[in-house]
Amino acid sequence: MSNGNEGSEISDDNILLGFIVILALGAGIIPFGAMLSPVKDWMVRYHLLIEGNGILLEIPGTGAGLDLIRLVALATVVLIVIALTVLVVYKRRIRDLNQR
Repeated sequence: MSNGNEGSEISDDNILLGFIVILALGAGIIPFGAMLSPVKDWMVRYHLLIEGNGILLEIPGTGAGLDLIRLVALATVVLIVIALTVLVVYKRRIRDLNQR
């Protein structure tokens, strides 16, 4: 039985829909904060973001953001991901050079 998803190609309609959404977000027709409201509420409930005073980095249009502790934690996670990525790429290049 075929469900119409034989290939992994993206149809022209899906590409056009993606462009329309991106343009609508950029033009402000669809407010970015409204799209993130359920995500923001979940992140505030589990203390990943804060609302009110003490916000150092606010997510535009949401009224929530990161304080100093959360900002340092996010920066640490980003640095760890970058370091691990560099390590994996370095090891693969060394392995490829040794196989030649």
